[in-house]
Amino acid sequence: MIAANLTPVLILCAGFATRMGELAPGVPKPLLPLAGRPLLDHVLDQLAGLSELGESHLVVNRRSFDRFERWVGEHHALGSRLHLWDNGCEHPDRRPGANADLRFLWKRAGRPEKALVAGGDNLFLFSLRPFWTSFLQGAETLVLALREPDLQERRRSGVLELDSDGFARALVEKPERPRSSWVCPAIYACQRSAFRRLEEYLDGGQPTDGLGNFISFLIERERVRAFRVEGRRLHIGSPESYRAAERALAGTRSPAGYEKRSPDQDS
Repeated sequence: MIAANLTPVLILCAGFATRMGELAPGVPKPLLPLAGRPLLDHVLDQLAGLSELGESHLVVNRRSFDRFERWVGEHHALGSRLHLWDNGCEHPDRRPGANADLRFLWKRAGRPEKALVAGGDNLFLFSLRPFWTSFLQGAETLVLALREPDLQERRRSGVLELDSDGFARALVEKPERPRSSWVCPAIYACQRSAFRRLEEYLDGGQPTDGLGNFISFLIERERVRAFRVEGRRLHIGSPESYRAAERALAGTRSPAGYEKRSPDQDS
């Protein structure tokens, strides 16, 4: 039996992979093969090493539900810890959006007091344990601040502005002139108050897509800590980034072994 006080994981996998072209027609991005295994297997590998995590809840679209259901069937060891939820969407032009999917998933998971939120198309070539430990030791929602040296990549990302105490002051989506070198990838450790703000955000008619839009809204309304780390992430968003991820993981079964110390990690 899973202990009631464990923190659930909410994984967003409901996209239609429209930018992947003909790379793998009909295959959802999280199930694309990477280093011989589905991308989502690598995501779960990274999360498996984090303490006090419980059940994993995945939101998927109706068109790809059967494929994900077969994938879940291959993970017998996880048993009842892996839950699949259909958001009812069958066409990319009618997709609810990532923020709406997150609220949907939080409710299906039983409105937990806190949760780890992850995208199904992001891998981190460093340990997430220091980030997660920092969240467990604090009382605020925690986002990852990843140093990005490449200006063009920062212009394609959500850029965090931080104060001297390690709190997020602002998140600016795809700025032409980024004011910091810290980007905010889709991995958030959220307190219940963040999900209440998400309901406020969506009920107020804010954009249903773009998780960065919601995180920006949240930062403006409550204290959100940022955990600074230097390392490399793999975001599968295009055929080019997919091929780059294949090269980065050549010869390994999992990115979980990549370890880099972060500026916030104790020595």
